[in-house]
Amino acid sequence: MFVVRLLVLASLPVTDLVIGFLVSKNFRTRHCGDEFCWSLLIIAANAALTWAVLYFALFLLAIAAARVPSILLRGPLALLLTLLAATLLIQCAFTWSLGLTSGFLPSTDIVVFLIDNLARIPQHLLQTAPAMTLGIIFTTLLFSFAVTKLFFGPARRMNQPRGASLIFAALMAAALGAYLSAPYAAAKFSAIAFNKMLLVRLDPSHADYVVDRALEKTFVTRPPSAPIGKADGDHPVIVILVESLRRDLIEMAPTPIPFLKSLAEGDGIFFDKAYATASHSNYADVAFWYSRYPMRSLNLQHYPTDAGYRGTSIFKLMKEHGYTTGYISSQNELWGKMINWLNVPAEVDYFYHSENFEGDTWYHKADRKGIGQCIRMGIATAGKIEDSQTLKIAARWIEGLGNKRRFFLGMNLQNTHFSYVIPPGGARPYQPSEIESGALYYLWPAALKSVVRNRYLNAVHNLDRELSAFAATLKARNLWDEALVVIVGDSGEAFHEHGFGNHSGPMYDEVMRTFVMVKPPKNSTLPRDTFQDAVSHLDITATIPGILGMPVPASFQGRPLFQPGGRRPVFMHSNALVKQNGLVQWPWKLLKTYYPFEKTELYNLNHDPGETRNLATLESANAARLSSQLDLWINRHLLYYSAPEFYSRYNPPK
Repeated sequence: MFVVRLLVLASLPVTDLVIGFLVSKNFRTRHCGDEFCWSLLIIAANAALTWAVLYFALFLLAIAAARVPSILLRGPLALLLTLLAATLLIQCAFTWSLGLTSGFLPSTDIVVFLIDNLARIPQHLLQTAPAMTLGIIFTTLLFSFAVTKLFFGPARRMNQPRGASLIFAALMAAALGAYLSAPYAAAKFSAIAFNKMLLVRLDPSHADYVVDRALEKTFVTRPPSAPIGKADGDHPVIVILVESLRRDLIEMAPTPIPFLKSLAEGDGIFFDKAYATASHSNYADVAFWYSRYPMRSLNLQHYPTDAGYRGTSIFKLMKEHGYTTGYISSQNELWGKMINWLNVPAEVDYFYHSENFEGDTWYHKADRKGIGQCIRMGIATAGKIEDSQTLKIAARWIEGLGNKRRFFLGMNLQNTHFSYVIPPGGARPYQPSEIESGALYYLWPAALKSVVRNRYLNAVHNLDRELSAFAATLKARNLWDEALVVIVGDSGEAFHEHGFGNHSGPMYDEVMRTFVMVKPPKNSTLPRDTFQDAVSHLDITATIPGILGMPVPASFQGRPLFQPGGRRPVFMHSNALVKQNGLVQWPWKLLKTYYPFEKTELYNLNHDPGETRNLATLESANAARLSSQLDLWINRHLLYYSAPEFYSRYNPPK
């Protein structure tokens, strides 16, 4: 019986190791043959053995619990054991299921992020992958039942022979040794994936640190930029960040965004080559509102309330210039702790997100109708407000301001996030568009590409109609003509153009090049035309105060547009499912991938807009030049954020 119990507890870490080997082997076959992939296998082995330590600890706990004579004590211990076993099973199943389905293992950063947002994960899984979620729940219950029966059966006593005890002790020692060696494996991975790509060593004891601090000379304080296109008077400012709004939507015939297209080609300025700063919202959203690059470390980035490097938000700037400020979002800003930097009472007079919504979010609505209904609906990411409701809340806030015209409203709309919300009674011109319940964010199969894309286009089309209705509301209140309106896609969306679905993955143009439109006030002198230079979202944020005749905060890393002078490269950063940095210096685009494999890519976007021909070898000199620029950008940021004394002495590197 002892052997059976031991096998039950050892089965998951062993499975963990086997799957890790298969995934790593897949990497070596498809992507690379260097030490990176072998180090990945080492990490997988260490992870498996780390799990073994935890399971053997559970085993000892079970022995102790079974020897407790009191029924009153054995019950709580049995419950604790079962809960621990279930928790470990769920984590193991989740981690490696991603490895098998996506072809790479979630990095430590991703796991930490998910744990940090643990309360939100069940909601999202029930909405985007109910079938898989139910499978994990069922397996967990079955495993927990088996553990309980094995260790807490009638009159169960765990008297093992001495030989078995010695074997157990040896396994514990081996697992503990592997666990203690895990930091070495992690350090090896970090060195291979990142440090050898960088010039700066951040360890102050390192000999190169003093030399590398010469980069400090590049941290200069820039004077405020001169106002541009100044518009006289009080102008309402409305900035709408739209989830996953691709740039090429405007080119489709017929376009799913007729209102936005007419606006961009009429009273607005369309930015043809506008790039997001990051491949997923948790970084891209906050980066936009602060005009700050999200790259602050090589690790996962949250938003601490006491961060000395936070800088100035667009809300703070507008507040300082006498504007009433509001932020209204369809999503839950607790995700990734974005709320810490977005809900600042001294800067935002009115803050509203899905946690404040008293009606049904998509998650609540599905949940009240039961699991079966949830599976059949297979709709939006959980816990978000449907955008038509969000726009109504915004309209009521504006109405509550009365005759006040000096207000700044930032919004975040989410219907265009996978699995793409079609509001009740919404149009569905693109068919077929019903996503199967098994479709999971970024893991849906390529065979569903046309269906998933149609669903996305339907969601975009309906959002376009809602924005048209919102504009009509502003016109009825005589606010539209004098308003500065900015509409920005926080990222694009992929449909397996490069083997990946949704966003948070590789930074190809389908993910990074977004719809961006600015409608200046009626009397603005800015030309209504298409802006052809490659620009960053940070530049769009920095342009807003210039249009209104305000100085640009020194902490903004974006540069205001419509000013003379050459443009700098557009830098991009991904620290999500793929670890990657990149730049665009039109027509060239360079991508450097560090995880899950190492790769350098160079594309000529004029000749190859689909990014199908990697020219990194053929254009080696060009690739080296751009790579050097990218490395310098990385080094300056890492150096700046490694030294807190820099925050008060310098502005962030531009």
